[in-house]
Amino acid sequence: YYPAFQTEKNYRAKVENIVSSYIMRQNKAYEENGYKFSKEKRTNIHYTWFVYYHVLGWTFDEIANNFSINKAATVSKEVNYIYDFIGINRGNRKKK
Repeated sequence: YYPAFQTEKNYRAKVENIVSSYIMRQNKAYEENGYKFSKEKRTNIHYTWFVYYHVLGWTFDEIANNFSINKAATVSKEVNYIYDFIGINRGNRKKK
């Protein structure tokens, strides 16, 4: 792929194909080794709620009240998503 022997447009297209192919191979390898790609972004506060729930043993209501969240169901939804995403067993949760 020598740029001197082709147009810049053709050269760029070939380089982009090489990069795309590389990324696809890497993503496939990640997935085969158990990596899960996130479709949604969680904020740091969601992971903080998870720690309060799983590690510190707080209830969803306690977390919602402490973080001024109107509904404990919002906290529950985000915490449960994180459980599923990272694959931790809910039964290992610390209880107060």
